[in-house]
Amino acid sequence: MNNENLNSLIYINIQNNRLLGLVDKYKRKPGIKLKDVLSEFSEPYKDKGFCLDSHSFLNQYQFISSLYAMIVLPKQKYFNELPNIKIGALVPGWGLNFKNSESNYDFKEFLRRMRNSVAHGHIEFTEQLIFSFSDKKPGAKESDFSVKLTEQQIRLFTRALAYWCLKKDINLSGL
Repeated sequence: MNNENLNSLIYINIQNNRLLGLVDKYKRKPGIKLKDVLSEFSEPYKDKGFCLDSHSFLNQYQFISSLYAMIVLPKQKYFNELPNIKIGALVPGWGLNFKNSESNYDFKEFLRRMRNSVAHGHIEFTEQLIFSFSDKKPGAKESDFSVKLTEQQIRLFTRALAYWCLKKDINLSGL
């Protein structure tokens, strides 16, 4: 992740936390208008460097920050309970419909490498919302894990993983 993307990720989290605070502040106040909330929301960022010309309130930055809760934490908590299955054997609801060697990844290994990519900030994305995840083994000079997923594939994968964490149903029968 380059510096500009990391800075945008930091800014988006600052803004999200501020916006959530305002929602809490005004949730029980009748007659509040959106323009009042938006005005209060933007005021602290003027002249503070938090509203850079190169930064905008983009979903991909929030998406990347959400991956910590959607991939890193579940991997840490449930890794030993994950089934031993190849990616290619997962039902389509997992969103991992690879047509090449990635389908041969062990599911547990795939999740571990995705976790490492997220936790270590080895994520890049394009304007078309194609996300590249990479990881390398300790001491290795180059990445030995690289996978590209569309935004839709990541959404399906994280939804399926969340469902599995709750129901332990690898076939996503009730999803």
